[in-house]
Amino acid sequence: MKRDNNKYIIYLLFFQFILINLLNGQSIEVKDVSDPSFLTYNKYPIDSNKNTCNFDFFIRSVISNGTGGLFTISSDSSLSITSLKVFNDQITQIDKILVSDVPNGQNSISLTSNLGLINASTIINFNCELYDMNSIKIKYIPNILADLDPTAYSGYVILSGLKYKSNNLIISTNGYSVLVNSDSNKATYIILRPLNITIFNQDVTCSIYFIDYQFNFTVPSSYLYYSSNSDNQVMYYPDSPMFQKFSYFASNVISITANYTGINPLIFLYRASGGILTLPFYQNDNGTVYFGALQNFGTNERIAVVSQYGSSLVEINSTILSSIPISSETYFPSGTIYILKTTLGTFNNMTYFTVYFNSSIYFDIIDYSFSIDNIQSVLPWPFGFESGTNYKYSFKVAFLLSLMSSSWNTFVITPYNGMTSLNPLNLPPDLVSLNDATPTMKHYEMIILDSNCYLIRIAPSDDFVNGIITINNKPYGYGSLVEGDGINGPSMYEFVYENTNSGVGTIEIRGSSGKSSPYYTSQPSYYSSIPPKFVYDATAFNIYNIYLIQNVSFLYNNLNTTNKSIDNIMYFNFTDVTETNVELEVVFLNNFKLLNGRISKQCFAKWNSTIKLFQVEFRVPANVKTGYFNYNIKLGSIYTNFYSQLLPASNQLYVTSSRFDQYGPIFKTIDKSISQNPNQIKWSVTIQDEINGFDYGHVIVRGDMDGSRYTINLSNNTIISGNEFLGQHDIIVTIPDICATQSYSIIEIELFDKQGYSCEFYMTKSFDAPSNPFINYFGDPTINKITIYCDDYQDQTPPVLLSFQSSRVVSSQDNSQTLLFEFQVTDPESGLKSDQLPIVYATSKQLEGIFNTSEIKTIVNNNTIDYKCQIDLPYGFGYQSDILFSVYGLINNGGYFGGYSSERLMSISPNSYYMSNIPLIKKLLISKVSIITSSGGKLLIIGKHFQTDYKVHIKYLDGNLVFPQVSTPTISYSTSIIINDIKPTTNPFIIKVVSLNNLNQSNEFTVYPVVYNFIDPSPKPPIKPRIPCAGTPECGGSKNGYCKENYGCICYSPWVGIDCTSQVIIVPQPSTNTSNPSTEIPVIGGGGGNNNNETNTETILFKSLISLVSLRELDFQSNIVNTYTFEKWVYNQIDSNTNQYVTNITIPKSNTTTTITATLQWFKEKSIIKFANQQLVMNPSSIKYTIDISNYDFSSKLNQLQLIMSASISASKSDDICSSKEFGVTSDSDDDISNYIKLQVDTVSLYGRFIKRAIVDSTVQTISNILLDSSMNLITNAASSQTYIGIQLPYYSDSIIIDPDFSILIDSKSASNNNNSICSNINSKSGLSTVQLVGIIIGSVGFAAVIIISIAFCIHKNRTDAKFRLFVRNKTIHMDKKK
Repeated sequence: MKRDNNKYIIYLLFFQFILINLLNGQSIEVKDVSDPSFLTYNKYPIDSNKNTCNFDFFIRSVISNGTGGLFTISSDSSLSITSLKVFNDQITQIDKILVSDVPNGQNSISLTSNLGLINASTIINFNCELYDMNSIKIKYIPNILADLDPTAYSGYVILSGLKYKSNNLIISTNGYSVLVNSDSNKATYIILRPLNITIFNQDVTCSIYFIDYQFNFTVPSSYLYYSSNSDNQVMYYPDSPMFQKFSYFASNVISITANYTGINPLIFLYRASGGILTLPFYQNDNGTVYFGALQNFGTNERIAVVSQYGSSLVEINSTILSSIPISSETYFPSGTIYILKTTLGTFNNMTYFTVYFNSSIYFDIIDYSFSIDNIQSVLPWPFGFESGTNYKYSFKVAFLLSLMSSSWNTFVITPYNGMTSLNPLNLPPDLVSLNDATPTMKHYEMIILDSNCYLIRIAPSDDFVNGIITINNKPYGYGSLVEGDGINGPSMYEFVYENTNSGVGTIEIRGSSGKSSPYYTSQPSYYSSIPPKFVYDATAFNIYNIYLIQNVSFLYNNLNTTNKSIDNIMYFNFTDVTETNVELEVVFLNNFKLLNGRISKQCFAKWNSTIKLFQVEFRVPANVKTGYFNYNIKLGSIYTNFYSQLLPASNQLYVTSSRFDQYGPIFKTIDKSISQNPNQIKWSVTIQDEINGFDYGHVIVRGDMDGSRYTINLSNNTIISGNEFLGQHDIIVTIPDICATQSYSIIEIELFDKQGYSCEFYMTKSFDAPSNPFINYFGDPTINKITIYCDDYQDQTPPVLLSFQSSRVVSSQDNSQTLLFEFQVTDPESGLKSDQLPIVYATSKQLEGIFNTSEIKTIVNNNTIDYKCQIDLPYGFGYQSDILFSVYGLINNGGYFGGYSSERLMSISPNSYYMSNIPLIKKLLISKVSIITSSGGKLLIIGKHFQTDYKVHIKYLDGNLVFPQVSTPTISYSTSIIINDIKPTTNPFIIKVVSLNNLNQSNEFTVYPVVYNFIDPSPKPPIKPRIPCAGTPECGGSKNGYCKENYGCICYSPWVGIDCTSQVIIVPQPSTNTSNPSTEIPVIGGGGGNNNNETNTETILFKSLISLVSLRELDFQSNIVNTYTFEKWVYNQIDSNTNQYVTNITIPKSNTTTTITATLQWFKEKSIIKFANQQLVMNPSSIKYTIDISNYDFSSKLNQLQLIMSASISASKSDDICSSKEFGVTSDSDDDISNYIKLQVDTVSLYGRFIKRAIVDSTVQTISNILLDSSMNLITNAASSQTYIGIQLPYYSDSIIIDPDFSILIDSKSASNNNNSICSNINSKSGLSTVQLVGIIIGSVGFAAVIIISIAFCIHKNRTDAKFRLFVRNKTIHMDKKK
């Protein structure tokens, strides 16, 4: 009976428990939350030769009304099921369900979620389907550029007729690797790549295995065969195989010059372990030069140079490498690292820790990174260097101890170049934790901004206080806070995430105690009971099958890039895409860039809704290698890449060039020297870049002992002699009078040519060995060093910091916060090295750091200097934290450096070594913008604290002083704004973000568009309409010349001129002007009168004057920058017919001198000369001006020069005479190479020819000539005619030469016959031109004008003479002919 009672009690308790649960209303909701796409539930087998599938599902369990816990998942299915917990917050749990070895056919499982006695179930249906062998088809697409990189891939195989994604094909090949990629459009792509360079020309035997079937097929080798002769030139750098240490990442280099200059053959270096590809870098007269790096070769190892010869490989050179000692030393500190922990007690009881060590191993230029549990910070040299020299020094840094868990944390110091770390150091826990909670994520958004930029919005749980959010271990703190104060209540954080190649990856919400919640964006993102919002669909690009690209074309093709870059447009689309807003990144890679791992500037393809195609604007650099110009289309930076080599030839951009240069500038010669008074060391280097030309660069020199650094910038403005193709530059470092004996070393070089190719050298960073500017000096490892010997003086103590003050100011204009510092430093022994400025650092929690270089405020005396420094405080930096200050980089003349960590500053300035209570002040800020072209359109603006109702004000630099355009953003978040209405412009423009009430305005930000100029690089000759030749009759009649269609008048000797009505006058050589290069040519002639029907035997003296007026510098908008008048010339007679004049002008900007040399040559007889590759006929009695201008220091590379010349002709009589003026293009040749000016008085003319070519830096270039009469003070009347010609000279480096000439003509017709003539008569001095007179006559309407003139003639007949009556009659007849 007792046993029955116990059983009754148990039943009663169980019933009460069930009843309580029912009364509480608890229940479980379980739901399948897998990716709802079709392919989640329908799959092929896990391997193509198997008949079972694997599936992954995600289910969510949620408990309602009560306390939850850990759910358990169960199933009664006979299938193999594994459950993995992904997320649990006691209320909600996410489980990943792995279903393995599912047989083919329709299947289902029932999953039950259990929590105590409560449970709920859901059913998932899915299908495992075998391959249908009857529907599968195979097609091979070769890589048409495979010969350029045999180790890349030979092509790809398309398997079509598939129903689902199929990345699990079992494939075998003969020596080729296989990459399988499948898309949502039921096609699978097999990328084939040779495992070894030596099998590049073998056909690929390929097999794909299925359950009961095997596909066997052979893929022919796709490599193109181009023969190479066996007499290639092989050179080693250095010329001996022995190699001494030059830098830590240098290596020997081999060059091979292939004498074939088209699409070059394959050349590689062969060793026992395989082949190493060499790359074509540039082309010279002997052929194309290949380079290869001799890395990781052992002692006495044989190396062979192997070249492609037809379809075979031929050994063309071999050698035994005696020794290739590639340096692997790591010059890092040794000894014990000690830790000091001290409580500040000033703000939230936060703690800092100090790490220090001493080292007697030489420090060699490497910055250190600091990390605590995957949170990393890099603060550059001299951070941490407290005292000593680079040979023996003390290192000490201090950081705030925050975000520490209750367990020990690992602190690591690592040389920031991937080399060996210092021993990790365990930090004790921070026992003062602000919050012991484990924060989670409440909300997640990912918004696409453009093809390479995403906006991430995260709302952490409310217990996320003083924490950080990490994305792929990069920490983000309060600087990313956009909503809330981060302390009380909800908050939102925003991040603009750029240039990601692998997606967002792992996101971690880490609290102040160190506890964290990780999230993996590659998994379903159901992080709470409310799924996060996805504005950006991660599958947006899946609508494009990247292998189904079509309609690829280019605005221009078959381009000749010899010495010129060409702007172009590419068009393409994908199958079934008719409209889209998605942008695609397109990277254009020429052959060398692709192989060498360097990438040219990225561009973005945008949808053109008019033509229904994507289009992308880009620039083809000058002098690229002949062949196909590669491009790579990226479907979002985290998605598939597609290389143009896999497209047919019809989809390729083909370029040619007679010159090939993708190699940066190098040092051809180097001379080292030391000078005194002042003490200077100098490398005099000759920079060589013979095709593209040197553009700019820099060199960094470091003192090997004291670490002092000097940056020397180089450009074409620093050329001592020569030009951009081969020019001398000086690298100079000034040494103080009191100094320490030490070497100064070049530790970094970057040199760029005018197409953007570079050569670099770094002492401790990796770089491309062939692209080393020192390549000609590999045999001299000391070429980058100069040792200066002082008076055996070395200061053994560091400089001393006497005072240090810090403060914070907030701008009333834009809310910006600035840290201000003032400090005094002294060194009583040797004095301070005044050209080495200390650096002030500020650090906060999570190893955050900012810094800036100080400047000299006052030099107190020879040993003491007052410094000042300011650091702009980023938004959120130091909020809810302290800021620690430190100062390093105090260097004295005796070779000793010093620095002060935060701990050491405490003893000098107890109130200024840190700062607390930093407020969170919002500042409206534009920090950067996206790339925009001169076509205008969309602009992405990135910054801080935008609001949805803010506008963007735009000011185009076209003379406006205001912002005329106000744009409404189409997308607006706190950190990013997009506008779509930027106008097309080739000029920079200014933007600012403004609130509706105009009270809140951002900084003004200047945007520089990428300017494209789409000009057909090979325009077809235009079909010119039939234009009558000049003259009445044409060309002076059949005896004077004839008219050549679309060319002009061809004159018979002795006739010349545009209408063959002028003859050259043979005159005596004019007298020489020894003061200036002006020429006066007197001519005695008879007056022709105002018409040709009346003779005038009066003798008239005509004077022609030619002179050089001035030189002007103009900006790109033709505004005058500088004007130089020619005041004093130095005269020199070359021979009886040639005189030379020289003058100098001083450029005020640089106080440099430019020399102008004018050579005047008189031609007594007809001669043929050559100038600028053109043959020119010099008429007898003509004078030629050859003007040579030396190097000029332009204010800008966009500027040009304008040389002004004056020409005039005048007559000794002023009545009954006419003058006229003509300016145009000569018809001397089809090229229209000359402008002409013709100044005529009566029947005598001064004729000037201005060649439209100049010799610019030894190269022939086209120039232009313009008439300046409208802006000059002319003296023009009936008896004289004057003009001013501006010869437009482009930017140049070394010199420019021009060559105008002048002669005197006698015309068969008077100037009165020209429409623009100005005439006078005996009684009237009105000076009305013929055109004006005719206009007056025509204004009297028809024949009535004749009557009026006749009446006027009758009234005044007693007051006029016969000559005037004849003039009126002729004018009347002329008017009738025009009717």
